[in-house]
Amino acid sequence: MSLFETKTADNFIYEEASDPREHLSESTPFLRKNISYVVDQQSGMGQYTSGECIIDSQAIAASGNMIDWRNAYIATPQQVKVNLGSTVATPWTNSSGGGGVGLAKFAAAIKNCSLLDSIKVEANGKTIITATEGLSHLVNFKLLSTMTPAALAKDGAIIGWYPDDQGQVGDSGLDSFNSGNDPISFYSQSDGANQANRGLIERQTNWLPTFSPFMADSNLKEEGAAYDAGNGSVPTGVVAVGAAAGDVVDIHYVAVIRLRDLHDYFDKHCLSRGVSYRFTLKFNQSVSTITSPSSNTPFNVAPASIANNQISGSAQPAMLCWGGASMLGRLTATNPTVITATITAQIDTTTFARFSGTRLYVPSFELEPSHQEKLLAQPIIKRSFMDFMTQTTQTYAQAGGPINVQVSTSATNPRALIVIPRWSMTTTGNGGQGFYSEKSPLSTVPGSTDALLSLTNLQVKLGSNFVLPDRMFYSFQQFQDHVAG
Repeated sequence: MSLFETKTADNFIYEEASDPREHLSESTPFLRKNISYVVDQQSGMGQYTSGECIIDSQAIAASGNMIDWRNAYIATPQQVKVNLGSTVATPWTNSSGGGGVGLAKFAAAIKNCSLLDSIKVEANGKTIITATEGLSHLVNFKLLSTMTPAALAKDGAIIGWYPDDQGQVGDSGLDSFNSGNDPISFYSQSDGANQANRGLIERQTNWLPTFSPFMADSNLKEEGAAYDAGNGSVPTGVVAVGAAAGDVVDIHYVAVIRLRDLHDYFDKHCLSRGVSYRFTLKFNQSVSTITSPSSNTPFNVAPASIANNQISGSAQPAMLCWGGASMLGRLTATNPTVITATITAQIDTTTFARFSGTRLYVPSFELEPSHQEKLLAQPIIKRSFMDFMTQTTQTYAQAGGPINVQVSTSATNPRALIVIPRWSMTTTGNGGQGFYSEKSPLSTVPGSTDALLSLTNLQVKLGSNFVLPDRMFYSFQQFQDHVAG
């Protein structure tokens, strides 16, 4: 819906700085630039069981500087841990060092922009942005439809985003999962069909810690660099589920989330003065458990069971690289064994946390007095922004069957309708994992839609009028055509 919010200042100062005439006159509106941060109110109070972080920016607004909310960002310490338990003493016949040394660190990855489940923003007691579940779907849709190759090369590694491979064919053996295969040595490609998820490899390469003999663990923490506290080896003996000996990956890192990626309000928010916000962030935290059947190649077979324990939010933000094309999939055991893999993704409150609490970083500018006088003389400007809301309509259809859904909403001036098809979560549905795919560590959802799903013969009716001139076959190419430009 379209809303309006009055700002005490707008982009006057930015335009002054961008005006070439100002530079020719050797005049600049800025005396200096600052970057300040505030920490969430729950910092230091133990685990974030509810997943909520509340941040109040009044201290930054009181500085008197011009605040650049569009370029503000959230930095949050996160932990991803993979624990492997085994039922039999299992020497691996084709691993270096007898335990998968060098392979285990490739067992985990992160999904595209899936850490935040919702954001609520308040100003002066007024709710500007209402918390809406499923924020990750919208953020990924926006990035997929607007991110240019140049912007991806510049910003992708910073925000941990890279599109998942649409041509991937390697999977875990279950139709409902789009596996996170990451073979660097087993990568293959033919006729445009890829056995690996190249997007996952790109994210994993940027995310995994860089080890250096010249930098101690304490230095890594001071620099805020990612750190792996896991033992880095696939266990060879009997290991109880959850035992420390089975922690093959335990990565502690800092995730960066830009406010302008979360909502159109901040994307259009230019420089302002004295404006503060109260943020309520709901993070996705999850513990997933995957059990293999008894096998000599337990990482190369379809899991016997997948369970999910959602701590907070609605998605599992981490991925487990499992399957024949994954790095662990190359291991062969001398004895058949059952492997139980537990992957945990949560806000980091351990001693390995890069810093304590979730932080909001906000750039601000100190103005030269004459330009500040010009600014104060400007009239108040109103700027429109697009809000969003979600509505989940559960309608199950057999493969190839039609779906006829009526959507009713109270939205004012609706501008877009985004349809996200999903596999059914029921036991009688396709896959039947018992939960939606965004909760699975073997799925790229919500960084993408479910695999092997598409909308075909699409028609939209508004009231009694058809929106489209005729039914259309909708493919990924049509998606690109509609969102490009």
